[in-house]
Amino acid sequence: MVPVSLRSPIPKLGELPIIFLEKVLDRLDLISQLNLRKVSHDLRKVVDSRKSPIEKIWIKYGSSGISVKLDVWDKKEHRYRRHRMTLESFISILQNRKLYLQEFSIETWCDVDLGICEDCSSQGKQIRDGFNSLRHNLQVKRFRSECHEIDMMTILKKLQPGSFKEWELGCMWHGFVPLHWRIPEEITSSNQWKRLKRFYLDESTVSVPIEHLFHLDWFHVELPLASMDDLMKLRDNSHNSASFKEGWVEFCGTTLKEQAIKERLNLVPNPDPEKQELLFHGIDTSEEGLDIELWSGNIFFYKPYNP
Repeated sequence: MVPVSLRSPIPKLGELPIIFLEKVLDRLDLISQLNLRKVSHDLRKVVDSRKSPIEKIWIKYGSSGISVKLDVWDKKEHRYRRHRMTLESFISILQNRKLYLQEFSIETWCDVDLGICEDCSSQGKQIRDGFNSLRHNLQVKRFRSECHEIDMMTILKKLQPGSFKEWELGCMWHGFVPLHWRIPEEITSSNQWKRLKRFYLDESTVSVPIEHLFHLDWFHVELPLASMDDLMKLRDNSHNSASFKEGWVEFCGTTLKEQAIKERLNLVPNPDPEKQELLFHGIDTSEEGLDIELWSGNIFFYKPYNP
């Protein structure tokens, strides 16, 4: 007589109910989860359906290769853990539609003085191909870019308008030579730019037309070619905007003289004895008006009572 086993066959991992797979994933570190998503299409869907613990990613590429670092929030220890990983693993992470990054940064360094070196060109293409493979936009709150134009443009187009609120744009370098670059209309006409709230321009080698700053709540820009009319437009827009909070412009102090700015912008001393270093826009000296601070080569607009 042949014995009959009453034991059920042990199910494969991919056959487990979702509730059990979630418990398995809770016990795996990030690298193990990335390896697990390679096992099957079903497991990949489960891994990518979970909210990612990754909050910050930094990429640096150039003569020394591609470096990817990221910060992962450790629930048990209540702190961030820094990880390094390959570009392939990084692209896998981007496939998660629930990924929400507080910050994404990309930076390049090229040893050649002119043109784009072969390493930068090749590595930039790998990064662009990874972003172009995405079928969704990325939720990134803050974007920091200091790289080649074509790579920055590719990434910018993949950022979700509305989620993308802050952009720090640094200089694009080739060796020790900075490139002089004007932000193109392709960017300033995009939904990503129009819904941007904060903009920090780190270098005077990049320029942006003054009218494209008017929708921002906060900005810090270097505009060595700014004219008196530009400063007047910024003053008027800052005063009239309901959402404006702070704006800082670095201009050429030898071209625009401080006394001439005071007269042309109709600036008057602050009536508050404790704010003698500040100036008021002359058309509004109310408590909810526009404060203006002026010193060598810098003009600072802000509304102290705007929440």
